[in-house]
Amino acid sequence: MVDVLAVTTPRELAEALALREAVLAGAAEPWATRDDFDRDPTTLHCIVRGPDGVCVGAGRLVAPVDVEDDGERIEGNPVVGPIVVAPSARGGGVGAAILAYLEAEAVALYGHNGAVRVETWVPAGADGPASRLGYGPVGDVRDGAERPALRAAKDLAAS
Repeated sequence: MVDVLAVTTPRELAEALALREAVLAGAAEPWATRDDFDRDPTTLHCIVRGPDGVCVGAGRLVAPVDVEDDGERIEGNPVVGPIVVAPSARGGGVGAAILAYLEAEAVALYGHNGAVRVETWVPAGADGPASRLGYGPVGDVRDGAERPALRAAKDLAAS
């Protein structure tokens, strides 16, 4: 069983961000580097520690952000990710446990009548893992990256 812990201290946040940077080093995707959401107090970060106490997995849930488009308010959805797992911990269910934890938190924090739509990002052409987890494509976005990213969404309900 994998225990996912909510990040509650600056040290834990630093560990989560350091793992993300190490795992995604050199990636061109827009979510691969730190951004303003990392320090946003509404962002929920989580970690998984290995048997030796070292952080081997990390993820985040970004609060919904509403946008305005041509004078029309578009309600945002919570966004899961990135989720990263240290190479030494892959295949042990760490990533799946982090995703399940963040999806449950999305329902608890942002669900309306026990349901919420969450989004995630995957590199274009790599939507296989996202689709296996129930995420369907909702569009390609370049967002300043060399390669487009696939925006994917999933409807969740309280269990």
